[in-house]
Amino acid sequence: MRDSRINRDEILLAIIQFKNGFLDMLDYINQNNTGCEIPHAKYMSFYEKQVLIHPDKNYHQKLSFEAMLDNGLFVYWNKQSYMVAFATVIVDLLRFIDNTRMKELSNAEFNKYRIWMKALSERLPNLDYGSEDYIEELLAYKNQMNEIASHVRENTLVLKERVYEIADMYQKRNNKGSEVNIEELYTQVDKLFRRHVQPFLEFVSPAKIVVDGNFTSFVDTINSTIRLKGGGEAAATGFYQKTAITFYYKEIGELTDQLRGILNMIHEERSSYIATESIYKELMNALVPLRHGGQRNIILKPDATVFDHFSALLGLNNHNAGYKAKFSGRQDNIPTRFEKYIEVVKNTVLKKNNVDELVSIPENMYPEYERQQLISNCLLSRETPNTIEDLYQYIHEILDENLQDYNLGDSLYGFEVLLNEIDPDQIIYTTRKRISDGLYFLEYMGWQYNEERVNG
Repeated sequence: MRDSRINRDEILLAIIQFKNGFLDMLDYINQNNTGCEIPHAKYMSFYEKQVLIHPDKNYHQKLSFEAMLDNGLFVYWNKQSYMVAFATVIVDLLRFIDNTRMKELSNAEFNKYRIWMKALSERLPNLDYGSEDYIEELLAYKNQMNEIASHVRENTLVLKERVYEIADMYQKRNNKGSEVNIEELYTQVDKLFRRHVQPFLEFVSPAKIVVDGNFTSFVDTINSTIRLKGGGEAAATGFYQKTAITFYYKEIGELTDQLRGILNMIHEERSSYIATESIYKELMNALVPLRHGGQRNIILKPDATVFDHFSALLGLNNHNAGYKAKFSGRQDNIPTRFEKYIEVVKNTVLKKNNVDELVSIPENMYPEYERQQLISNCLLSRETPNTIEDLYQYIHEILDENLQDYNLGDSLYGFEVLLNEIDPDQIIYTTRKRISDGLYFLEYMGWQYNEERVNG
């Protein structure tokens, strides 16, 4: 029997060379929800029609079914169902090559990550700092966070593409020759929102919205445990990794708003269409007895009995009579009225309002990842005081003093950082306050921190 073991890097390069064929297999996986499986016959057809005709015979060996199976690129061959399964890393590689073929993460996948973090948050406090078990768990945590950050980033790109596609379909729905069905579009948008966008938003949300604890709360617990055991650097790394994941919360929130807007508009169109169709159908049914000589000399007037039960039409005649005059001014009077209006405007003395030159901070003013690290270092490198009269003002003053090109967006992120370091039970709310950076202003409810108030 011939040895078909080959260096995997050579096979991976061959896969990239024939990426269109492999992307076609990925399409099959996505369309049929087969996990990582494809029919054995599909791969053999690809091999015969695309690989064997290539003049470089090295590809014939590298991409043979035996080589793919022996080298772990196929993890198994089910001879009963005649399906073969790609290694997950190959499917991920293909999706990475062409992100339009990425699949949206589902609620089950988010829940898998959440359960993993919950289990680690419960195991870690019982392990001795520096022990082999502790080091292994720490490495697993770091790798898992890297994997999640990668998947979250790719998932954001996929969802963006899906939302743009849906928005484009909605815009073109009334174009001549358009085949967009409003019912199908509504179902598609609703499914994308419920199955993928909303679970993703809940997953990356910094708020504790799940009774049993959500992903971010478990990560905070893990990082706090690591810090208490003396692993300050590892805790900081975990915090940065968490930031890289929750960074997409605002972006997904904007996609959520877009989808909700499209859903609402489609819902209104459906409701209007259904209501109009219902009224028209009832009207046609009411006219059936009058057709084909059922009654003669019948003229359809607004007061006809056929309209008696259509309450939506009541009052339209009176409404038209009352408002018609306001929209039917004499044409010869219009120039005169306009001239009088211009004269009044010219003779009106306008008072100058003392308008605040500062403007409210924009919604999209959020620091980039590198900037977030600077902000975190700036705040976490100093000991948090036992008492802070105004959390926003405290953060504002520190960052303004230590960061170049400081702006209020830095303070908003710094506020998130500091909230992860203090106990929310030690915070009381005060009066509304305001800070500015010389260009923008931020109005906020005052937050006062007093550790002694709880511990005293």
